[in-house]
Amino acid sequence: MALCWLWTLCLVQSVVPALAMDIVGEVNRFLALLLLGIAFYLAFLYRDRVVTLMTGDDRVHCDLNSSIWQVLTCCRFCEGEWTRALTSSCCWPFRSSKGKNLLHLLGQRLGLTQIPIEVTNIIVGDLPAVRSGDFYLTVETSSNPPQITAVVDNCDPKVVNFPDSLIIKVRRSTLDSNVRFVVKKMHTVGSVEICECYISPKMLLYWMEHEQGPVRIRMEPCRRDYNFTLPAWILIDLQEHLAPSRGVSQFDLTVRDAKTGDSVDYDDANKFKKSYELLHVTGFRSQEPDETMVGSIDTAYRRKAMCLGQLFMLLLLGSGTFMVSRLYCMACFQKYSEITVLNNFGVLFPVFDHDKTFYRERCNLNSNLFVGMFEDDVLFGQALSNEKVDPNCTVTREQVMHTCDDLPIGARHPNLRIGLGFFDVYIPCLQQTCPIDEVLRHWGSWHVMFVVIMFLLILCTWGACNWHILNLQDHVLTESRGMAYTHVQQSPGLLSP
Repeated sequence: MALCWLWTLCLVQSVVPALAMDIVGEVNRFLALLLLGIAFYLAFLYRDRVVTLMTGDDRVHCDLNSSIWQVLTCCRFCEGEWTRALTSSCCWPFRSSKGKNLLHLLGQRLGLTQIPIEVTNIIVGDLPAVRSGDFYLTVETSSNPPQITAVVDNCDPKVVNFPDSLIIKVRRSTLDSNVRFVVKKMHTVGSVEICECYISPKMLLYWMEHEQGPVRIRMEPCRRDYNFTLPAWILIDLQEHLAPSRGVSQFDLTVRDAKTGDSVDYDDANKFKKSYELLHVTGFRSQEPDETMVGSIDTAYRRKAMCLGQLFMLLLLGSGTFMVSRLYCMACFQKYSEITVLNNFGVLFPVFDHDKTFYRERCNLNSNLFVGMFEDDVLFGQALSNEKVDPNCTVTREQVMHTCDDLPIGARHPNLRIGLGFFDVYIPCLQQTCPIDEVLRHWGSWHVMFVVIMFLLILCTWGACNWHILNLQDHVLTESRGMAYTHVQQSPGLLSP
């Protein structure tokens, strides 16, 4: 078969060489696209293994809802923690939101942030297993890491009671993936999935808000060759996880003693560390710097990172949005300039590709977008090279604007071609890109000033933070030496020979 195919190609090439080259090129492109499609399909089918190979984790911890929340909160730099001071005051009338973050509550209502649910009374029964074994439950929620209970040893598959309580996080959104509950049986090497069920996050929230007690849910066997009469089920009790409020201070936590049941609140890190001394893994006491002396240095480092991150994010969002919009409008404006030049030469539309290539080389229309942006924004329209070309190649911006509004007969709105290796992506140019490019062109110099000012502000912030940290370190070192000297003065036995 291969010899017949090769003989056919040679015969066609000897008769019509140009046509043969086109056929061979199209066949190669088709085979490349086919192989690329198969590779993408296999990568999607085994995406957990591909992600594990690339990142070391079996999933990507990002989805559409979290991406939108990242943009709205400036990459988690503006999460509205200041609203806790408002809701923690004695004048706040709503008890349900007392001491809570109002921005997070709004995000939960919109389905952008996650709602924690505490899952207790976890019991599974009628498992499709032929004998007892070591069972455990895994709960998978969207892009979060899986939650795993403790392993129940040598338990009968009729009923398995897990003493654990899990905290899962879901969103009130239809875009969030279903929560997967799967019972697994552990073997000497690896484990096997016994049964599973997929539950909508909205259904879990409905049961949490309206059901008075546990709910029993049907589970489906993972292997279809088991013929058990009774269906597998799982019993769970869903409650809202009331996490303690962090308050408005940097250190605010509650420690509960499991033996006595007493709870102690701590709002000072130094007091907390004195109550619970730091131990080494071997059980001996470990040295730890004084919180009152060096804690301010760590705080300064964190504030430095936060300030620089916010400035970089502002620079990236502002400059990135302007650059992408400017490059798109500028590329479309160049395409309309080519149509104007071709119309000056009296070329009939639609134009063949070889004619376009000829006039592009003749009029030097293959200019770099970044060079053009540099000439407009930095050099204020002054060209870097003054090449003499045909008068028909020179067009004004008014002529191009007229072409955008009224295309020549037979001409169509151009497309931007982006090559991605084996295939190309075409982005259409709209008629409104020409006036938008004119506006962005006038704002180009302001964009350059914005970038320069932001870089200077970032450098000044970085220098000021480093100077502040060095001063704190010198202050701590001076106090340490003074305390050591005082300790020596108060201990005369240390000075004796």
